[in-house]
Amino acid sequence: MSTAYPAYGAPRALPAVHRPPYRLSFAGALAGEWVKLRTMRFTWWSTVILVVASVGLAAMLALSAAGWVHSGVAGAAEFEGWRGVVRVNQAPALIGTVIALVLGVLAVTSEYSSSSIKAALTATPRRGQLFVAKALAVALVVGVAGAVSVALALLVNSAILRGVGVDGSMEAAGWLAAGGVVVFLVAVALVGVGLGFLLRSSAGGIALGLALFLAINMMAGFLATVSPLAGALWDITPSAAGSVLWGGPALGDSVLGSHGAAAAVLGVWVLAALGAGFMVFRSRDA
Repeated sequence: MSTAYPAYGAPRALPAVHRPPYRLSFAGALAGEWVKLRTMRFTWWSTVILVVASVGLAAMLALSAAGWVHSGVAGAAEFEGWRGVVRVNQAPALIGTVIALVLGVLAVTSEYSSSSIKAALTATPRRGQLFVAKALAVALVVGVAGAVSVALALLVNSAILRGVGVDGSMEAAGWLAAGGVVVFLVAVALVGVGLGFLLRSSAGGIALGLALFLAINMMAGFLATVSPLAGALWDITPSAAGSVLWGGPALGDSVLGSHGAAAAVLGVWVLAALGAGFMVFRSRDA
Protein backbone atom coordinates (compact mmCIF):
# COMPACT_ATOMS: atom_id res chain seq x y z
CA MET A 1 0.00 0.00 0.00
CA SER A 2 1.41 3.29 -1.01
CA THR A 3 0.63 6.73 0.32
CA ALA A 4 0.22 9.57 -2.08
CA TYR A 5 1.81 12.82 -1.06
CA PRO A 6 0.64 16.11 -2.43
CA ALA A 7 2.93 17.71 -4.87
CA TYR A 8 4.34 21.00 -3.75
CA GLY A 9 5.28 23.69 -6.10
CA ALA A 10 8.21 26.01 -5.85
CA PRO A 11 8.39 27.80 -2.50
CA ARG A 12 6.87 31.21 -2.59
CA ALA A 13 9.10 34.12 -1.74
CA LEU A 14 8.49 35.77 1.60
CA PRO A 15 7.11 39.29 1.44
CA ALA A 16 9.76 41.95 1.65
CA VAL A 17 10.07 43.75 4.95
CA HIS A 18 9.83 47.45 4.36
CA ARG A 19 11.53 49.73 6.84
CA PRO A 20 9.67 52.89 7.74
CA PRO A 21 10.58 55.74 5.41
CA TYR A 22 11.62 57.97 8.29
CA ARG A 23 14.29 57.98 10.98
CA LEU A 24 14.17 59.98 14.18
CA SER A 25 16.43 62.98 13.75
CA PHE A 26 18.68 64.43 16.42
CA ALA A 27 16.27 67.36 16.78
CA GLY A 28 13.48 64.87 17.47
CA ALA A 29 15.58 63.02 20.03
CA LEU A 30 16.45 66.31 21.73
CA ALA A 31 12.79 67.33 21.77
CA GLY A 32 11.91 64.00 23.35
CA GLU A 33 14.51 64.44 26.09
CA TRP A 34 13.23 67.95 26.77
CA VAL A 35 9.66 66.63 27.11
CA LYS A 36 10.84 64.01 29.60
CA LEU A 37 12.76 66.55 31.67
CA ARG A 38 9.86 68.99 31.57
CA THR A 39 7.39 66.41 32.86
CA MET A 40 9.56 65.21 35.74
CA ARG A 41 8.85 66.91 39.05
CA PHE A 42 12.44 66.83 40.25
CA THR A 43 13.41 69.08 37.34
CA TRP A 44 11.09 71.85 38.46
CA TRP A 45 11.87 71.41 42.14
CA SER A 46 15.61 71.50 41.44
CA THR A 47 15.47 74.66 39.35
CA VAL A 48 13.15 76.46 41.78
CA ILE A 49 15.35 75.56 44.75
CA LEU A 50 18.45 76.70 42.86
CA VAL A 51 16.96 80.11 42.04
CA VAL A 52 15.33 80.74 45.44
CA ALA A 53 18.29 79.53 47.51
CA SER A 54 20.80 81.46 45.37
CA VAL A 55 18.86 84.72 45.65
CA GLY A 56 18.23 84.20 49.37
CA LEU A 57 21.86 83.53 50.18
CA ALA A 58 23.00 86.42 47.99
CA ALA A 59 20.63 88.70 49.90
CA MET A 60 22.05 87.49 53.21
CA LEU A 61 25.59 88.13 52.00
CA ALA A 62 24.62 91.59 50.77
CA LEU A 63 22.92 92.48 54.07
CA SER A 64 26.01 91.31 55.95
CA ALA A 65 28.28 93.39 53.71
CA ALA A 66 25.98 96.40 54.06
CA GLY A 67 26.18 96.10 57.83
CA TRP A 68 29.97 96.04 57.72
CA VAL A 69 30.11 99.08 55.47
CA HIS A 70 27.55 100.98 57.55
CA SER A 71 29.40 100.26 60.81
CA GLY A 72 32.77 101.11 59.30
CA VAL A 73 34.25 97.63 59.74
CA ALA A 74 34.87 97.39 55.98
CA GLY A 75 35.10 99.92 53.19
CA ALA A 76 32.70 100.14 50.28
CA ALA A 77 35.51 99.44 47.81
CA GLU A 78 35.78 95.87 49.08
CA PHE A 79 32.33 95.07 47.67
CA GLU A 80 32.42 97.02 44.42
CA GLY A 81 32.96 95.77 40.90
CA TRP A 82 34.67 92.41 40.57
CA ARG A 83 34.90 91.78 44.31
CA GLY A 84 31.18 92.24 44.79
CA VAL A 85 30.34 89.90 41.93
CA VAL A 86 32.63 87.18 43.27
CA ARG A 87 30.99 87.44 46.66
CA VAL A 88 27.55 86.99 45.08
CA ASN A 89 28.79 84.10 42.95
CA GLN A 90 29.41 82.06 46.07
CA ALA A 91 25.68 81.60 46.52
CA PRO A 92 24.66 79.97 43.20
CA ALA A 93 28.03 78.22 42.79
CA LEU A 94 28.06 76.48 46.17
CA ILE A 95 24.36 75.70 46.34
CA GLY A 96 24.16 74.87 42.66
CA THR A 97 26.91 72.25 42.85
CA VAL A 98 24.68 69.82 44.72
CA ILE A 99 21.50 70.70 42.81
CA ALA A 100 23.07 70.47 39.35
CA LEU A 101 24.73 67.17 40.24
CA VAL A 102 21.48 65.65 41.52
CA LEU A 103 19.54 66.84 38.48
CA GLY A 104 22.12 65.38 36.09
CA VAL A 105 22.16 61.99 37.83
CA LEU A 106 18.38 61.70 38.22
CA ALA A 107 17.77 62.64 34.59
CA VAL A 108 19.42 59.32 33.71
CA THR A 109 18.77 56.97 36.63
CA SER A 110 15.04 57.78 36.81
CA GLU A 111 14.65 56.14 33.40
CA TYR A 112 16.46 53.01 34.52
CA SER A 113 14.43 52.73 37.71
CA SER A 114 11.16 53.01 35.78
CA SER A 115 12.42 50.93 32.81
CA SER A 116 11.42 53.75 30.46
CA ILE A 117 14.95 53.61 29.04
CA LYS A 118 13.78 50.63 26.95
CA ALA A 119 11.11 52.74 25.30
CA ALA A 120 13.66 55.50 24.73
CA LEU A 121 16.01 53.05 23.00
CA THR A 122 13.16 51.74 20.88
CA ALA A 123 12.37 55.26 19.70
CA THR A 124 16.06 56.20 19.34
CA PRO A 125 18.05 53.02 18.67
CA ARG A 126 21.24 54.92 17.96
CA ARG A 127 22.67 55.13 21.45
CA GLY A 128 25.15 57.85 20.67
CA GLN A 129 22.35 60.12 19.48
CA LEU A 130 20.26 59.42 22.58
CA PHE A 131 23.25 59.98 24.87
CA VAL A 132 24.16 63.34 23.33
CA ALA A 133 20.52 64.48 23.25
CA LYS A 134 20.07 63.74 26.95
CA ALA A 135 23.32 65.46 27.92
CA LEU A 136 22.45 68.52 25.85
CA ALA A 137 18.93 68.73 27.28
CA VAL A 138 20.27 68.61 30.85
CA ALA A 139 22.93 71.21 30.00
CA LEU A 140 20.31 73.59 28.57
CA VAL A 141 18.04 73.29 31.63
CA VAL A 142 20.87 73.82 34.11
CA GLY A 143 22.38 76.60 32.01
CA VAL A 144 19.14 78.58 31.91
CA ALA A 145 18.45 78.00 35.62
CA GLY A 146 22.01 79.01 36.50
CA ALA A 147 21.87 82.17 34.39
CA VAL A 148 18.57 83.21 35.99
CA SER A 149 19.96 82.50 39.47
CA VAL A 150 23.11 84.56 38.89
CA ALA A 151 21.21 87.45 37.29
CA LEU A 152 18.66 87.69 40.12
CA ALA A 153 21.34 87.30 42.78
CA LEU A 154 23.34 90.16 41.25
CA LEU A 155 20.26 92.39 41.07
CA VAL A 156 19.32 91.74 44.70
CA ASN A 157 22.90 92.22 45.86
CA SER A 158 23.28 95.49 43.92
CA ALA A 159 19.97 96.87 45.22
CA ILE A 160 20.88 96.18 48.85
CA LEU A 161 24.44 97.50 48.67
CA ARG A 162 23.43 100.60 46.76
CA GLY A 163 21.69 101.73 49.95
CA VAL A 164 25.05 102.04 51.75
CA GLY A 165 26.85 103.75 48.88
CA VAL A 166 28.42 100.72 47.19
CA ASP A 167 28.79 101.08 43.43
CA GLY A 168 27.20 98.01 41.86
CA SER A 169 28.31 98.66 38.27
CA MET A 170 29.73 95.60 36.51
CA GLU A 171 33.23 95.41 35.13
CA ALA A 172 34.53 93.08 32.44
CA ALA A 173 36.03 90.80 35.09
CA GLY A 174 32.70 90.78 36.89
CA TRP A 175 30.81 89.65 33.80
CA LEU A 176 33.43 86.96 33.19
CA ALA A 177 33.10 85.70 36.76
CA ALA A 178 29.29 85.70 36.55
CA GLY A 179 29.41 83.68 33.34
CA GLY A 180 31.88 81.31 34.96
CA VAL A 181 29.22 80.28 37.48
CA VAL A 182 26.90 79.16 34.68
CA VAL A 183 29.70 77.26 32.93
CA PHE A 184 30.63 75.54 36.18
CA LEU A 185 27.05 74.48 36.95
CA VAL A 186 26.61 73.06 33.44
CA ALA A 187 29.85 71.12 33.86
CA VAL A 188 28.66 69.70 37.19
CA ALA A 189 25.36 68.60 35.61
CA LEU A 190 27.17 66.90 32.72
CA VAL A 191 29.40 65.02 35.16
CA GLY A 192 26.18 63.91 36.86
CA VAL A 193 24.84 62.61 33.54
CA GLY A 194 28.02 60.63 32.97
CA LEU A 195 27.92 59.15 36.48
CA GLY A 196 24.25 58.26 36.03
CA PHE A 197 25.00 56.23 32.90
CA LEU A 198 28.10 54.75 34.51
CA LEU A 199 26.48 53.49 37.72
CA ARG A 200 22.75 53.43 36.83
CA SER A 201 22.06 54.11 40.50
CA SER A 202 20.75 57.38 41.91
CA ALA A 203 22.37 56.89 45.31
CA GLY A 204 25.67 55.69 43.82
CA GLY A 205 25.89 58.46 41.23
CA ILE A 206 25.08 61.23 43.71
CA ALA A 207 27.47 59.81 46.33
CA LEU A 208 30.34 59.53 43.86
CA GLY A 209 29.63 63.01 42.52
CA LEU A 210 29.61 64.54 45.99
CA ALA A 211 32.89 62.80 46.75
CA LEU A 212 34.36 64.18 43.53
CA PHE A 213 33.21 67.77 43.98
CA LEU A 214 33.24 68.12 47.75
CA ALA A 215 35.09 65.42 49.68
CA ILE A 216 38.14 65.13 47.41
CA ASN A 217 38.31 68.90 47.06
CA MET A 218 38.26 69.45 50.82
CA MET A 219 40.82 66.70 51.42
CA ALA A 220 43.16 68.05 48.74
CA GLY A 221 42.69 71.58 50.08
CA PHE A 222 43.71 70.45 53.55
CA LEU A 223 46.81 68.65 52.24
CA ALA A 224 47.69 71.72 50.17
CA THR A 225 48.52 73.56 53.38
CA VAL A 226 51.36 71.14 54.14
CA SER A 227 52.64 70.10 50.72
CA PRO A 228 53.29 72.11 47.53
CA LEU A 229 52.62 69.00 45.43
CA ALA A 230 49.26 68.50 47.09
CA GLY A 231 48.54 72.16 46.40
CA ALA A 232 49.14 71.64 42.70
CA LEU A 233 46.90 68.56 42.75
CA TRP A 234 44.19 70.54 44.54
CA ASP A 235 44.23 73.12 41.76
CA ILE A 236 43.24 70.49 39.18
CA THR A 237 40.29 69.09 41.11
CA PRO A 238 36.98 69.96 39.40
CA SER A 239 35.78 72.25 42.18
CA ALA A 240 39.06 74.17 42.36
CA ALA A 241 39.17 74.59 38.58
CA GLY A 242 35.56 75.73 38.57
CA SER A 243 36.18 78.23 41.36
CA VAL A 244 38.82 79.92 39.20
CA LEU A 245 36.13 80.45 36.57
CA TRP A 246 33.67 82.06 38.96
CA GLY A 247 36.34 84.07 40.78
CA GLY A 248 36.94 82.10 43.97
CA PRO A 249 40.73 82.29 44.32
CA ALA A 250 42.88 84.89 42.63
CA LEU A 251 44.49 83.54 39.49
CA GLY A 252 47.90 84.12 41.01
CA ASP A 253 47.05 81.65 43.78
CA SER A 254 46.26 78.84 41.32
CA VAL A 255 48.72 76.74 39.35
CA LEU A 256 46.35 76.96 36.37
CA GLY A 257 47.12 80.64 35.85
CA SER A 258 44.27 81.55 33.50
CA HIS A 259 40.55 81.11 32.94
CA GLY A 260 41.30 79.15 29.76
CA ALA A 261 43.43 76.62 31.62
CA ALA A 262 40.77 76.26 34.32
CA ALA A 263 38.08 75.69 31.70
CA ALA A 264 40.28 73.09 30.00
CA VAL A 265 40.83 71.18 33.26
CA LEU A 266 37.11 71.26 34.02
CA GLY A 267 36.40 70.10 30.48
CA VAL A 268 38.69 67.10 30.94
CA TRP A 269 36.72 66.04 34.01
CA VAL A 270 33.45 66.40 32.08
CA LEU A 271 34.74 64.40 29.12
CA ALA A 272 36.10 61.69 31.41
CA ALA A 273 32.74 61.27 33.16
CA LEU A 274 30.73 61.37 29.93
CA GLY A 275 33.17 59.04 28.18
CA ALA A 276 33.01 56.45 30.95
CA GLY A 277 29.22 56.70 31.06
CA PHE A 278 28.89 56.29 27.29
CA MET A 279 31.15 53.23 27.21
CA VAL A 280 28.90 51.50 29.74
CA PHE A 281 25.72 52.72 28.02
CA ARG A 282 26.91 51.42 24.65
CA SER A 283 28.11 48.02 25.86
CA ARG A 284 25.43 47.01 28.38
CA ASP A 285 21.80 46.12 27.81
CA ALA A 286 19.08 48.30 29.26
